[in-house]
Amino acid sequence: MDDYHRLFFRSKSFQRWVNARLTEKYGPNARFVTNIQTELTDGIFLINLLHALWGVPNPHFILNPFSYEQKLENVEMAYVMAAHAGMSRINEWIPPELIVSGDVGATLNLIWTILMYSDFKRFLPEQPVEASITAMTNDVTRQMTQWMKRRLETYTNVDTVTNMSDSFRSGHALCALVHFMRNDSIPIAKIDPNRAADNIALALDKARTVLKLPVLLDAEDLLMPGGPDPLCMLSLLAEFLKYYRLKWGRPGFDPKGPQPGMGGPQYPGAMVGGQYLPVNAQVITLGPSGIQKVGT
Repeated sequence: MDDYHRLFFRSKSFQRWVNARLTEKYGPNARFVTNIQTELTDGIFLINLLHALWGVPNPHFILNPFSYEQKLENVEMAYVMAAHAGMSRINEWIPPELIVSGDVGATLNLIWTILMYSDFKRFLPEQPVEASITAMTNDVTRQMTQWMKRRLETYTNVDTVTNMSDSFRSGHALCALVHFMRNDSIPIAKIDPNRAADNIALALDKARTVLKLPVLLDAEDLLMPGGPDPLCMLSLLAEFLKYYRLKWGRPGFDPKGPQPGMGGPQYPGAMVGGQYLPVNAQVITLGPSGIQKVGT
Protein backbone atom coordinates (compact mmCIF):
# COMPACT_ATOMS: atom_id res chain seq x y z
CA MET A 1 0.00 0.00 0.00
CA ASP A 2 1.46 3.37 -0.99
CA ASP A 3 1.73 6.31 1.39
CA TYR A 4 -1.21 8.17 -0.15
CA HIS A 5 -3.66 5.31 0.42
CA ARG A 6 -2.21 4.57 3.85
CA LEU A 7 -2.83 8.15 4.99
CA PHE A 8 -6.29 8.14 3.41
CA PHE A 9 -7.44 4.96 5.15
CA ARG A 10 -5.91 5.91 8.49
CA SER A 11 -7.47 9.37 8.36
CA LYS A 12 -10.91 7.87 7.78
CA SER A 13 -10.57 5.14 10.40
CA PHE A 14 -9.03 7.33 13.11
CA GLN A 15 -11.56 10.10 12.49
CA ARG A 16 -14.38 7.63 13.04
CA TRP A 17 -12.70 6.39 16.20
CA VAL A 18 -12.40 9.94 17.57
CA ASN A 19 -16.04 10.66 16.79
CA ALA A 20 -17.20 7.40 18.35
CA ARG A 21 -15.36 8.20 21.58
CA LEU A 22 -16.66 11.79 21.69
CA THR A 23 -20.21 10.62 20.99
CA GLU A 24 -19.97 7.86 23.57
CA LYS A 25 -18.96 10.37 26.23
CA TYR A 26 -21.02 13.44 25.33
CA GLY A 27 -23.95 11.94 23.42
CA PRO A 28 -26.05 14.49 21.54
CA ASN A 29 -23.87 17.31 22.89
CA ALA A 30 -20.75 16.15 21.08
CA ARG A 31 -18.93 18.17 18.48
CA PHE A 32 -17.45 15.78 15.94
CA VAL A 33 -14.48 15.94 13.60
CA THR A 34 -15.16 16.33 9.89
CA ASN A 35 -11.53 16.54 8.72
CA ILE A 36 -8.99 15.00 11.05
CA GLN A 37 -6.12 16.24 8.90
CA THR A 38 -6.91 19.92 9.54
CA GLU A 39 -9.17 20.28 12.58
CA LEU A 40 -6.76 19.26 15.35
CA THR A 41 -4.29 22.08 14.79
CA ASP A 42 -5.80 24.43 17.40
CA GLY A 43 -5.80 21.81 20.18
CA ILE A 44 -9.48 22.11 21.11
CA PHE A 45 -10.53 18.74 19.72
CA LEU A 46 -7.54 17.13 21.41
CA ILE A 47 -8.50 18.64 24.76
CA ASN A 48 -12.10 17.46 24.37
CA LEU A 49 -10.99 13.97 23.31
CA LEU A 50 -8.59 13.53 26.22
CA HIS A 51 -11.25 14.76 28.63
CA ALA A 52 -13.75 12.31 27.12
CA LEU A 53 -11.36 9.37 27.45
CA TRP A 54 -9.87 9.97 30.89
CA GLY A 55 -11.78 12.82 32.50
CA VAL A 56 -8.58 14.84 32.80
CA PRO A 57 -9.62 18.40 33.70
CA ASN A 58 -8.08 21.40 32.00
CA PRO A 59 -10.13 24.60 32.26
CA HIS A 60 -7.40 26.98 31.08
CA PHE A 61 -7.34 26.92 27.31
CA ILE A 62 -8.01 29.45 24.56
CA LEU A 63 -11.50 28.99 23.16
CA ASN A 64 -10.94 30.82 19.87
CA PRO A 65 -7.24 30.60 19.05
CA PHE A 66 -6.19 32.50 15.94
CA SER A 67 -2.43 32.87 16.10
CA TYR A 68 0.15 30.12 15.85
CA GLU A 69 1.24 30.86 19.41
CA GLN A 70 -2.31 30.49 20.78
CA LYS A 71 -2.82 27.19 18.95
CA LEU A 72 0.52 25.92 20.21
CA GLU A 73 -0.45 26.84 23.76
CA ASN A 74 -3.64 24.76 23.45
CA VAL A 75 -1.83 21.78 21.96
CA GLU A 76 0.78 21.93 24.71
CA MET A 77 -2.04 21.92 27.27
CA ALA A 78 -3.46 18.84 25.56
CA TYR A 79 -0.02 17.24 25.87
CA VAL A 80 -0.04 17.93 29.61
CA MET A 81 -3.39 16.13 29.79
CA ALA A 82 -1.92 13.24 27.78
CA ALA A 83 1.00 13.00 30.20
CA HIS A 84 -1.49 12.72 33.08
CA ALA A 85 -3.06 9.80 31.19
CA GLY A 86 0.30 8.01 31.02
CA MET A 87 1.82 9.34 27.79
CA SER A 88 4.75 10.95 29.56
CA ARG A 89 7.00 10.94 26.49
CA ILE A 90 4.52 12.28 23.96
CA ASN A 91 6.58 15.48 23.52
CA GLU A 92 9.59 13.42 22.48
CA TRP A 93 7.64 11.20 20.10
CA ILE A 94 5.50 13.87 18.41
CA PRO A 95 6.56 17.51 18.91
CA PRO A 96 3.47 19.71 19.37
CA GLU A 97 4.74 22.11 16.71
CA LEU A 98 4.06 19.42 14.10
CA ILE A 99 0.41 19.21 15.16
CA VAL A 100 -0.08 22.98 14.96
CA SER A 101 1.56 23.09 11.53
CA GLY A 102 -0.89 20.48 10.24
CA ASP A 103 1.60 17.68 9.64
CA VAL A 104 -0.74 14.83 8.67
CA GLY A 105 1.65 12.02 9.56
CA ALA A 106 2.31 13.49 13.00
CA THR A 107 -1.41 14.08 13.61
CA LEU A 108 -2.29 10.49 12.75
CA ASN A 109 0.59 9.21 14.89
CA LEU A 110 -0.76 11.24 17.80
CA ILE A 111 -4.29 9.85 17.44
CA TRP A 112 -2.91 6.33 17.08
CA THR A 113 -0.87 6.77 20.27
CA ILE A 114 -3.94 8.04 22.14
CA LEU A 115 -5.93 5.09 20.75
CA MET A 116 -3.32 2.63 22.00
CA TYR A 117 -3.33 4.11 25.49
CA SER A 118 -7.11 4.21 25.55
CA ASP A 119 -8.06 0.84 24.07
CA PHE A 120 -4.93 -1.32 24.34
CA LYS A 121 -3.44 -0.07 27.60
CA ARG A 122 -3.17 -3.53 29.14
CA PHE A 123 -0.99 -4.63 26.21
CA LEU A 124 1.54 -1.84 26.77
CA PRO A 125 4.46 -2.40 29.14
CA GLU A 126 5.72 0.32 31.43
CA GLN A 127 7.63 2.77 29.28
CA PRO A 128 11.31 1.78 29.21
CA VAL A 129 13.96 4.18 27.98
CA GLU A 130 13.83 2.65 24.51
CA ALA A 131 10.03 2.89 24.21
CA SER A 132 8.75 4.23 20.91
CA ILE A 133 5.48 4.37 19.03
CA THR A 134 6.78 1.63 16.74
CA ALA A 135 7.75 -0.62 19.66
CA MET A 136 4.36 -0.14 21.31
CA THR A 137 2.58 -0.80 18.01
CA ASN A 138 4.52 -4.05 17.67
CA ASP A 139 3.48 -5.05 21.20
CA VAL A 140 -0.18 -4.31 20.49
CA THR A 141 -0.03 -6.16 17.16
CA ARG A 142 1.52 -9.24 18.74
CA GLN A 143 -0.92 -9.28 21.64
CA MET A 144 -3.99 -8.73 19.46
CA THR A 145 -2.88 -11.48 17.08
CA GLN A 146 -2.74 -13.84 20.06
CA TRP A 147 -6.10 -12.54 21.30
CA MET A 148 -7.67 -13.31 17.93
CA LYS A 149 -6.15 -16.79 17.88
CA ARG A 150 -7.63 -17.57 21.30
CA ARG A 151 -11.06 -16.27 20.36
CA LEU A 152 -11.20 -18.30 17.13
CA GLU A 153 -9.35 -21.46 18.12
CA THR A 154 -12.54 -23.55 18.05
CA TYR A 155 -13.32 -22.45 14.48
CA THR A 156 -11.35 -25.22 12.81
CA ASN A 157 -12.35 -24.19 9.28
CA VAL A 158 -11.07 -20.62 9.69
CA ASP A 159 -7.44 -19.95 8.83
CA THR A 160 -5.32 -18.95 11.82
CA VAL A 161 -4.87 -15.20 12.21
CA THR A 162 -1.17 -14.47 11.84
CA ASN A 163 -1.18 -10.72 11.21
CA MET A 164 -3.36 -7.62 11.18
CA SER A 165 -3.64 -7.35 7.42
CA ASP A 166 -4.14 -10.13 4.88
CA SER A 167 -5.44 -12.55 7.54
CA PHE A 168 -8.67 -10.54 7.34
CA ARG A 169 -8.91 -10.05 3.59
CA SER A 170 -11.27 -13.00 2.96
CA GLY A 171 -13.65 -11.79 5.66
CA HIS A 172 -13.83 -15.30 7.13
CA ALA A 173 -11.98 -14.42 10.34
CA LEU A 174 -14.05 -11.28 10.82
CA CYS A 175 -17.29 -13.24 10.35
CA ALA A 176 -16.04 -15.77 12.89
CA LEU A 177 -15.24 -13.00 15.37
CA VAL A 178 -18.75 -11.53 15.04
CA HIS A 179 -20.17 -15.05 15.46
CA PHE A 180 -18.00 -15.59 18.53
CA MET A 181 -19.43 -12.45 20.09
CA ARG A 182 -23.02 -13.37 19.16
CA ASN A 183 -23.68 -16.91 17.97
CA ASP A 184 -27.06 -15.89 16.56
CA SER A 185 -25.57 -13.19 14.34
CA ILE A 186 -24.04 -15.04 11.39
CA PRO A 187 -24.62 -18.55 9.94
CA ILE A 188 -20.92 -19.27 10.22
CA ALA A 189 -21.12 -22.77 8.72
CA LYS A 190 -22.39 -21.28 5.46
CA ILE A 191 -19.60 -18.73 5.05
CA ASP A 192 -17.55 -19.29 1.90
CA PRO A 193 -13.99 -17.95 2.31
CA ASN A 194 -13.84 -17.42 -1.45
CA ARG A 195 -16.60 -14.77 -1.31
CA ALA A 196 -14.56 -12.08 0.38
CA ALA A 197 -16.72 -9.08 -0.54
CA ASP A 198 -19.91 -10.75 0.70
CA ASN A 199 -18.23 -11.95 3.90
CA ILE A 200 -16.81 -8.56 4.79
CA ALA A 201 -20.06 -6.75 4.04
CA LEU A 202 -21.96 -9.23 6.22
CA ALA A 203 -19.48 -9.02 9.11
CA LEU A 204 -19.45 -5.22 9.15
CA ASP A 205 -23.23 -5.05 8.89
CA LYS A 206 -23.73 -7.44 11.82
CA ALA A 207 -21.11 -5.65 13.87
CA ARG A 208 -23.08 -2.44 13.36
CA THR A 209 -26.65 -3.73 13.65
CA VAL A 210 -26.34 -6.64 16.09
CA LEU A 211 -23.33 -5.79 18.25
CA LYS A 212 -24.07 -2.05 17.97
CA LEU A 213 -20.42 -1.23 17.36
CA PRO A 214 -19.08 1.83 15.56
CA VAL A 215 -17.82 0.53 12.22
CA LEU A 216 -14.51 2.25 11.59
CA LEU A 217 -13.75 0.64 8.22
CA ASP A 218 -15.62 0.17 4.97
CA ALA A 219 -15.66 -3.06 3.00
CA GLU A 220 -13.32 -1.68 0.35
CA ASP A 221 -10.73 -0.92 3.03
CA LEU A 222 -10.45 -4.62 3.86
CA LEU A 223 -10.47 -5.65 0.20
CA MET A 224 -7.35 -3.70 -0.68
CA PRO A 225 -4.65 -5.82 -2.37
CA GLY A 226 -2.57 -7.29 0.43
CA GLY A 227 -5.30 -6.67 2.98
CA PRO A 228 -6.25 -3.67 5.13
CA ASP A 229 -3.81 -1.27 6.72
CA PRO A 230 -2.73 -2.93 10.02
CA LEU A 231 -3.40 0.13 12.18
CA CYS A 232 -6.86 0.54 10.67
CA MET A 233 -7.56 -3.12 11.34
CA LEU A 234 -6.41 -2.72 14.93
CA SER A 235 -8.69 0.29 15.38
CA LEU A 236 -11.64 -1.85 14.24
CA LEU A 237 -10.65 -4.75 16.48
CA ALA A 238 -10.44 -2.32 19.39
CA GLU A 239 -14.24 -2.04 19.20
CA PHE A 240 -14.61 -5.82 19.44
CA LEU A 241 -12.15 -5.89 22.33
CA LYS A 242 -14.18 -3.26 24.13
CA TYR A 243 -17.40 -5.22 23.52
CA TYR A 244 -15.73 -8.36 24.83
CA ARG A 245 -14.52 -6.64 27.99
CA LEU A 246 -17.91 -5.09 28.68
CA LYS A 247 -19.75 -8.39 28.29
CA TRP A 248 -17.40 -11.14 29.42
CA GLY A 249 -14.03 -9.67 30.21
CA ARG A 250 -14.14 -10.29 33.93
CA PRO A 251 -11.02 -11.62 35.68
CA GLY A 252 -10.47 -15.34 35.23
CA PHE A 253 -13.07 -15.65 32.46
CA ASP A 254 -11.69 -16.46 29.03
CA PRO A 255 -14.46 -18.06 26.95
CA LYS A 256 -13.65 -20.35 24.06
CA GLY A 257 -16.03 -20.79 21.18
CA PRO A 258 -19.11 -18.79 20.16
CA GLN A 259 -21.05 -17.01 22.86
CA PRO A 260 -24.85 -16.90 23.23
CA GLY A 261 -26.76 -13.87 22.02
CA MET A 262 -26.22 -10.79 24.13
CA GLY A 263 -26.91 -7.15 23.38
CA GLY A 264 -24.01 -4.85 22.67
CA PRO A 265 -23.16 -1.49 24.21
CA GLN A 266 -25.40 1.26 22.93
CA TYR A 267 -23.88 4.30 21.25
CA PRO A 268 -26.16 7.34 21.20
CA GLY A 269 -26.73 9.29 18.02
CA ALA A 270 -27.27 8.30 14.43
CA MET A 271 -25.23 6.10 12.09
CA VAL A 272 -23.94 8.31 9.29
CA GLY A 273 -21.44 7.11 6.71
CA GLY A 274 -20.43 4.12 8.80
CA GLN A 275 -19.91 6.02 12.04
CA TYR A 276 -22.05 7.07 14.95
CA LEU A 277 -22.59 10.81 15.02
CA PRO A 278 -24.66 12.78 17.51
CA VAL A 279 -28.02 14.27 16.71
CA ASN A 280 -28.14 18.09 16.90
CA ALA A 281 -24.43 18.24 17.61
CA GLN A 282 -23.24 21.11 19.76
CA VAL A 283 -19.78 22.48 20.43
CA ILE A 284 -18.27 21.20 23.66
CA THR A 285 -15.71 23.16 25.61
CA LEU A 286 -14.31 22.92 29.10
CA GLY A 287 -14.86 25.80 31.47
CA PRO A 288 -14.01 26.44 35.11
CA SER A 289 -17.05 24.43 36.19
CA GLY A 290 -16.46 21.58 33.76
CA ILE A 291 -18.10 20.93 30.40
CA GLN A 292 -19.94 23.84 28.87
CA LYS A 293 -22.04 24.02 25.69
CA VAL A 294 -21.15 26.81 23.32
CA GLY A 295 -23.47 27.24 20.35
CA THR A 296 -24.95 24.60 18.06
